[in-house]
Amino acid sequence: MKKLGLFAVLLLLAAAIWWLSSQGKFSSQNDRMLHFVPADTPYVIGMLEPLPEDVSRSYLQLGEDLVGLYGQLMEPLITELRQSDKPEDAKSLAIIEALSREFENKTLAQSIEDLGLSLRSHSAVYGVGLVPVARIELASPDKFRAFVARMEAAAGTPMPVADIDGTAYWRLQPPETPLMLVAAIIDTDLVLTLAPGDANRTALRAVLGLDRPADSLAASGGLQALNNQYGFVPFASGFIDSQRLLRALTEGNDPVEQAFLTALQIDKPELNPTCKAEFESIAEAWPRLVVGYTRYDTRANDMLWVLETRQDIADSLMKLRAPLPGAGASSEKALINIGLALKLSALPGVVDGFANKVAQSPYQCEQLAALNMAFAEGRKQINNPGLYGVAPMANAIHILVDSLDLGAMALSAEQPKGEIRVAIGSDNPSSLVGMSKSFVPQLAEFNLAADGQAVALPALPGMPPELSPQIAMSNKALALSSHAAGADTLSQLLSLDEAQQPILLFGMRSAVYAQFADAVEKSFRDSLDKADGLQLEQDEALAEDAEAAAEAAQRRADKRKQGEAMLEMQMRLMREVYPKLFSRMESRIEFTARGIELRQQTTLP
Repeated sequence: MKKLGLFAVLLLLAAAIWWLSSQGKFSSQNDRMLHFVPADTPYVIGMLEPLPEDVSRSYLQLGEDLVGLYGQLMEPLITELRQSDKPEDAKSLAIIEALSREFENKTLAQSIEDLGLSLRSHSAVYGVGLVPVARIELASPDKFRAFVARMEAAAGTPMPVADIDGTAYWRLQPPETPLMLVAAIIDTDLVLTLAPGDANRTALRAVLGLDRPADSLAASGGLQALNNQYGFVPFASGFIDSQRLLRALTEGNDPVEQAFLTALQIDKPELNPTCKAEFESIAEAWPRLVVGYTRYDTRANDMLWVLETRQDIADSLMKLRAPLPGAGASSEKALINIGLALKLSALPGVVDGFANKVAQSPYQCEQLAALNMAFAEGRKQINNPGLYGVAPMANAIHILVDSLDLGAMALSAEQPKGEIRVAIGSDNPSSLVGMSKSFVPQLAEFNLAADGQAVALPALPGMPPELSPQIAMSNKALALSSHAAGADTLSQLLSLDEAQQPILLFGMRSAVYAQFADAVEKSFRDSLDKADGLQLEQDEALAEDAEAAAEAAQRRADKRKQGEAMLEMQMRLMREVYPKLFSRMESRIEFTARGIELRQQTTLP
């Protein structure tokens, strides 16, 4: 257990090293790490160039603000471990306290240096076949070894060490598991990977990078080509290649793969020609998942994920696109905004098109037979008369919460208060107004022109007196505001930008955390009170004398104190720290000519 805990520290530290190294500058040979990555790797995340120094400093400062708070968040766990009489908890406590000392009375930059890390290093995560490898350049291998020695001393036992051709490596193999975790410092690199417990020399040299691939990603220029294709900045970009992944799972039998298969006592599946062809056709239809940043600077960072699709699939999916009213600049000031846009009238045709192709040429492979039924059932469900009735009336909805008072709800059991706007995209918005009249008699005499001008809605039964709803309509959209103050923005919400066609959108400003904090704090305190009451009842029922009752009371007090401390830290995170992480964040999923894209845009304070 103690060895596992120590290795967990190494793994977590490796993740931190990779992130930190991605914030700084590389040495002169920017693609050095890619020489260890096979050109045909099934997956990789790597970096080619550094961030500017000012960007590195800004993210380092962000880390500075977080380290202290997260250290304090560990205090309840440390207190619990100190009170435990279990030997394994004592070992865990020793490791946690030793790790905490590495950051005491130091700036984050000093701690990084003392650990042998650097903000100017290379790093990459990739696959040698299916085997994951993380490789991170260290600023000082000796300092890192000294850090590991300090952790070993705290754990009370050294990490198991082995040797291959003069290269030492740490190894951890939990009982009754065929694979071991391996960590090694090779020249100036920290390498973490997996290996069979009885790994042969060839397999171990390959995963540790002692034997480099004959054809590397550096030589092929594959990562550079990806960045050029998608406009990624040369930082933390990569891919998962489904065709290579399929080949690694089903074909070939090189020495590295054979060593792992033997250790796991499994064989690669033998696909008959039909199954092989059908699996290959699926991989060809969905060739890669790619990821990278299209922007990364002191003001914002934009991340892009793309699930690539074959062109005919992309063309079909794009038929489902519909403009989302009010998307873009008009939604940026909203506290929260959620949008959904889907051209419902095109949905049956698209689903039928996919289902017909499968029906005309059903999958013959037994492992894929479920797809035949799934497409048939999808066609049955989508050809619903109700859908055809709704499709002309609405194809998009965008809800924008401009203000929200969750604290009032939490403290007084009232309904949440706030200001909300709603935009609905429609081929026939006047039909929505007409339908509402049939459900709300008070609207029977209400008329609305499609001129984009905001008008007040009549008073409705049960409407809170503080509301003064406004409504406006164009030929293609309907917009409503819960308050008169929002009337001036309704014309903006009616705008339909062909460039704004996400099928799903979610945006938020960091100020929302302060609102959530009020509600969470009240709810958490209520939970603590209830837990105290239940524990008190149990203690009173079991207490045999005054001394036992006093001990029980002290335990309750200690537990309450821990809960209060945890609550205080959570509130500080939500009210003080999270607002420093970003000013506004927006995620959107959309269909494009490249496939299915997920974009996340983060504006920094």
